[in-house]
Amino acid sequence: MAKRLRQARMVSTCRPIRRAIAAFDIPSAQANTAVARWTGPVGAVRDAASSSSRARSPVSKTITNGLAGAIAPTPRSAHRSADLDSPVRGRGPSGPGMMEAMATQNTVKAQALRQRLAERAWRWPPITELTVRYRAGFAYLDALLDNGDELPLCRLRDTGDPDRWGFALYTDNTGRYENTILPTGHPAGTPEEALDWSCGLHLGAPVTARLARGEDLVAAVDIWRQANTARGRPPTEQRIDRVRDKLAEPDALVLVASVGDEVLGMALAEPGRDHDGHGARLEELCHISMLFVHPDHWGRRVGLFLLEGISGHANKQRYAHLQVWTGESNDRAQHLYRRAGFTPSGRTLLLDSGEPVLHFVRPASYPRKINAVLH
Repeated sequence: MAKRLRQARMVSTCRPIRRAIAAFDIPSAQANTAVARWTGPVGAVRDAASSSSRARSPVSKTITNGLAGAIAPTPRSAHRSADLDSPVRGRGPSGPGMMEAMATQNTVKAQALRQRLAERAWRWPPITELTVRYRAGFAYLDALLDNGDELPLCRLRDTGDPDRWGFALYTDNTGRYENTILPTGHPAGTPEEALDWSCGLHLGAPVTARLARGEDLVAAVDIWRQANTARGRPPTEQRIDRVRDKLAEPDALVLVASVGDEVLGMALAEPGRDHDGHGARLEELCHISMLFVHPDHWGRRVGLFLLEGISGHANKQRYAHLQVWTGESNDRAQHLYRRAGFTPSGRTLLLDSGEPVLHFVRPASYPRKINAVLH
C-alpha cells in the first residue's frame, strides 16, 4: 500500500507539458505555438524531431520536443568517427528558423558545386546535361547522355570543406553507391577529381586538346581531307600539299583533339593581319584559319574542345580577340561558333570561287561549360 502511495505521489507531481513550458518563463502565446508545432497537423517538423530524438537522452528529448528548439540538445560525442557514409551535420539549436538557415546553406553549396562541375563535365562529349541533387549532406551527380540515356555517376559526401568531398561510385551490378578510393589514394577529394574518375570509369578517357606533335600533322591533314570529302568537296592533291605546307609554317599554331592516341579533330590558328590577311600583323588578334573534325565525331563537341584549346594558347600569347570566317551556307560551322561564344560582326566577303563567307569574332577569354541542372 505504501509503495502504491509513493507511485501516486510521483505521478501527481508530473506537470502537463503546458505547465512545463511555463516553468521556463515562456509567455503563453509562445507556449501554445511550441505545442502546436509538436502536436498539430503539420508533420514535417514533427517527423524531423521524431527521427532526431532517437539519438538523444530522455532528458534532452523532453526539453527539445517541449520547447521546439528553444534549448539546444545535448551534442554527441566530440570523438565521432570519420564515417564515409556520414555527412557533416550542424550543431546547435533546431526549429523552423534553423531549418530555413540550413536549407539556404545547402542551396548555396549545391549551386557552387553545380558551377564548378559544369565547367568540368564538358570534357566528355557524350554528356549533354549534368544534374546535381543535394540531399541531407550528400550530392548526387547524374549525367544525361547524347543518346538520351540517364547515367548515375557518383555520390559526394559533404565534409564541410568545399575542396574535400567523400566519394562513392555508382555501380551498375549492385545499383548502389559504393565507397571508392580516388586515384590520389584517398577516399575523399575535390569535386573535379570525383567527376573525372566517375566519367572515366563510366565513359572512358576524356577528350583533350593539345599542341600537335610531328606525327600528328599527318593525321591532321587526313582529318581535313575526310571532313571536306564528307561535305561533298574532295580536295585535289595540290590543295592537300598546300595545307601540309601551311601547317608547317613557323607561326602556325596547330592543335589536335584526341582521346588517348586517336586524333579526332584539328585546328590551325595564326597571327591576325590587317586588310583581311594582306596587311600588317595585328598583335591583339588571333585568326583561326582551319577547324575540322573527323565525320565520325561530328556533333560531339570536339570542335568546342579545339576552340577552347586555341583560346587558352591565345591568352598565353596575350591575344585579346579571336576571329574566324566561315561559309554562309555552312550551318553546322556557324552553330559551332555561336555556341562557343562567337558573334557575327556583320562583315561578308566573296571568295575567288564566288562563295560568300561570314566574319565571326569573340574575346579570347570566354567561360566554357555545359548545361548543369540543380534538383
